[in-house]
Amino acid sequence: MCTASRCAPKKATQPKSAPESASPCCRRWRLELDCGPNRTPDTLPPPATTPAAETLTHPADRVHLLLLDHAHLPRRPSAGQPARTARKHSDSPPFPPEIHREGKQHAAEMPALLLRLLLSLILVAAAPLAAARSRQFRGYSYLLDCGATASIIDRRGLVWLPDGRYVSAGVSGKLSEQGLLDPTLATLRVFPRRPAAKFCYELPVDRNRRYLLRPTFFYGVYSPDSPPPVFDMIVDGTFWTAVNTTDDSLAGSASYYEGVFGASGRNMSFCLGVNPDYTDSGPFINALQVIQLHDSVYNATNFTSSAMGLIARTKFGSAGDAEKYPDDIFDRHWQPFLDNKHAVSSLTRLILTPVSGLPPLINAGEVFGLFPRGGYTIPRDARALESIKRSLQNIPDDWNGDPCMPHGYAWAGVTCDDSSIANVISLNFSSMGLSGYISSDIANMTSLTDISLANNNLFGPIPNLSKLRSLQRLHLQDNKLNGTVPQTLGTITTLHELFLQNNELVGPVPLNLLYKQGLTYKFLPGNHFFPRPPG
Repeated sequence: MCTASRCAPKKATQPKSAPESASPCCRRWRLELDCGPNRTPDTLPPPATTPAAETLTHPADRVHLLLLDHAHLPRRPSAGQPARTARKHSDSPPFPPEIHREGKQHAAEMPALLLRLLLSLILVAAAPLAAARSRQFRGYSYLLDCGATASIIDRRGLVWLPDGRYVSAGVSGKLSEQGLLDPTLATLRVFPRRPAAKFCYELPVDRNRRYLLRPTFFYGVYSPDSPPPVFDMIVDGTFWTAVNTTDDSLAGSASYYEGVFGASGRNMSFCLGVNPDYTDSGPFINALQVIQLHDSVYNATNFTSSAMGLIARTKFGSAGDAEKYPDDIFDRHWQPFLDNKHAVSSLTRLILTPVSGLPPLINAGEVFGLFPRGGYTIPRDARALESIKRSLQNIPDDWNGDPCMPHGYAWAGVTCDDSSIANVISLNFSSMGLSGYISSDIANMTSLTDISLANNNLFGPIPNLSKLRSLQRLHLQDNKLNGTVPQTLGTITTLHELFLQNNELVGPVPLNLLYKQGLTYKFLPGNHFFPRPPG
């Protein structure tokens, strides 16, 4: 098995004892990767160990192209060109959008992000494809037909399920286009345009496994006055990229993006975020694939700190359609590449130079942008919010995904600090139409300074909040809370505003509240206190 060296002039040769005529993989060659002035050998980690032959078996393994000089990978558009934001189903590879959001990063465009060239030189001997054809996707894997009401089977025999079980927001829609070759493009899910809201699919996964995510977007025919919406993609707490399908839609093509992410918990959230700086329409999606990869695939990447966004995946010297499942057991899409006149960017070149006297061979290659995983909500607060979510009804439809991250996409009513491991500092759920009770786990969010649950339909007692040593304001008025006022509220030295009027509370008001220095309070009207406190 031959693999590429890291991004620097290196030699990668077979042992001298191996006869050069034994197989194509035994030819001696040198791979040079010219990374340009901004990408030096020291900035890039070593390549992945080539996975087992069974794992990587697909027709690209059997295609060889003699490279007498050098080949250039597909070129990313310059800043002045329209952004080709995603890969068409049957066209050349896509590149990340030229859309920037202040304060966010993109794998291939922001200076803090490293571009890793993962060039897998797959030179294994041809092997029967029977095993690949019979294998199912491993572990937790999903093929979701977004907006559909029933399962469908595509031309490859893959079963696509309706997405309603995994998402709580959005409405289903159908496209008017007829004769679509991909049945998953006929329906879509459309989300409302609510600035700074993110709408998430919640997917059970195997913790510490890595997953290939491929969302597909097809807006259909549109007028120049109403272009497709542009929006953000988010995985867990990580901003992935902005979605812009305008160019592909003009050409009548679908767009897809692809990334590889590690699962840090038992659920993975895939979210579409409404960025008001982009367009005036809400996000949409037609299909979502989430496929668990083998541990040997892309095993040089530390997925606890990084993720990968696909820029190009090519099978060299091949004509015809892209190769997919069942020829690739992970349904990666390998695009044909017929010439050597393309380049990923002006700063990246691939040079194969013969050393043994025989011309070098290359079968297939992948180019990924490597970008850091985003932050996350401190687990203590995330668990407390999940408990609060379970104790309430009529909750907002964007209460999914990470509660705080990425910055600018917190749950409705939740305010967090700006640290990478975010703490929740304020809850403002006033007038949200909530019903249910106040979970006692709210007291575990020890960075809270403000709580406002006013003007809802909450019942039950006020929980013990004495652990909230930074709490300054507590507004619980205009609900149906019952029981007594906890004396422990008077022990919170920072509390200076307490509104409890118009509930069904009983008993005496604790004296340590009535005589607390600097506390502004309202206990009346409403409630059934005895003795009656001052208004």
